[in-house]
Amino acid sequence: MAERTLGWIQNPSNTKTLRNIVSIFNPDSQFTDFLLNTRIPFIRSLGKLHDEEEWDTYIERLKSGLRFPYNMLKGKGAGGGSRADAPCSGIIQAAIEAQKYLNFSTDPPSERIKKPYSDDWTADGFLRWAISLGFIDYDAETDTCSVTDLGIRFSEATETDEFNNILGEAYLHYPPACRVLNLLLEGNQLTKFEIGRHLGFTTEAGFTSFPQNLFVQAIVENPEIKNTIKSNYEGSSDKYARMICGWLCEIGWVVKSGKKVTEIAGGREYTTFLDAFSITAIGRKEFKRSIGASSVRQIPKIVYLEMLSTKSEDRNYLRRRRAEILSYIQGHFRTDDEIISHLKSKGFKEDGSAIAEDLRGFVNIGLNIQ
Repeated sequence: MAERTLGWIQNPSNTKTLRNIVSIFNPDSQFTDFLLNTRIPFIRSLGKLHDEEEWDTYIERLKSGLRFPYNMLKGKGAGGGSRADAPCSGIIQAAIEAQKYLNFSTDPPSERIKKPYSDDWTADGFLRWAISLGFIDYDAETDTCSVTDLGIRFSEATETDEFNNILGEAYLHYPPACRVLNLLLEGNQLTKFEIGRHLGFTTEAGFTSFPQNLFVQAIVENPEIKNTIKSNYEGSSDKYARMICGWLCEIGWVVKSGKKVTEIAGGREYTTFLDAFSITAIGRKEFKRSIGASSVRQIPKIVYLEMLSTKSEDRNYLRRRRAEILSYIQGHFRTDDEIISHLKSKGFKEDGSAIAEDLRGFVNIGLNIQ
């Protein structure tokens, strides 16, 4: 069984490209037609397809729109070579125009053109994003992907309001987005650090947050490299927070503005302005709806096993234990002793402190735990 990193997304942000990726699963979509008749033939003309015979198989799969093997979509890596020079080896790679340029030799001159495909890392990021939001269904047993009903609706959305409404529906199924909305609801205007330190299983590797006081100190004391500091000083959870807030800003649920921040570091006081995020009226309304605060029923959350631990050395154990707890408590009130007893019957020997830590973690990833 392949192990995929699902649930926590750091890099993709272009929702129009996301829709193109989902459209691949519809053989009659305008974008699939573009891939088959324009983009792939162009990449072929450049001599940049990884394997001509393999791509003939990919093309037949695109025409059928059936379930796709994960690696057929993601493609291969550079094989030890330069990622920028690697040929196109996956369908999603062909679906994403790169930001870089390449030199294409014609006869006789050389022409500089925008690279018409991306790399496997970028393709994988968009595929994991589509899966995590519920547009694409992933079968771990077969390592294959297929489109969901929500994904079909998203791929067919043409009007801006419809497009944003479907995105919003997907975000309400995605626990970390709900966690960010909840934190903004409680904290008004928050920086990515103030969100990040309360996002995920915060005591574990893979859910780090850079101390805001040290960030502010570095900005104030080193104005000549301010942009470098802003680009490089952030933890994993800070980056998750920044990306999610960007998604929510796009659909009008969150707004970004400047915030005056004063911090103490090394016994000195430092003040600067940082980007911060606030929830809007519509964001507040939609979040309340998602947790069943009105007459509307709660919106179920998509939780992949991989979300329950990322980089911890014992992540497989932690994932299984946490999945067992979630399964046991879903829809029921359980005491600590009942949870401990249940885990023991499943081969886990844990005390109340571990259970309490897991429950706090579930809240921090965006699940509605009472």
